[in-house]
Amino acid sequence: MNFANEAGEIRALAEMVKGGFVFKGLKPVNWCFDCGSALAEAEVEYQDKKSATIDVAFPVADEAKLAGAFGLAKLAKPAAIVIWTTTPWTIPANQALNVHPSSTTPWSTPANACWCWPKSWWNPAWPATTWKAR
Repeated sequence: MNFANEAGEIRALAEMVKGGFVFKGLKPVNWCFDCGSALAEAEVEYQDKKSATIDVAFPVADEAKLAGAFGLAKLAKPAAIVIWTTTPWTIPANQALNVHPSSTTPWSTPANACWCWPKSWWNPAWPATTWKAR
């Protein structure tokens, strides 16, 4: 994050408010009740389509902190958080990942790491020699 840019954005927004360009109107805010966040118009107005997707494992920067968040003394192996995306070109700009505090997130253990991902992604049909849910 560039805090000078962020401060400039806030100052620009303040000028728009002072100029009367920001006001409460009748335009609705589309809201996702499942994930509790606002939806962009593009997320609501587009036609359904199939897109190529990828799963990406991001290495954890502070494994001790992650272990503590899950009530563990330490992690047995290097850890990564797995994400799913249809926009892989945005990955180089990623700075952080968020995990919903009430999500039930299993760990799986491929040969050399611990991976954390949403429970809904887990497939019990995966070969036990490759993956182990924990």
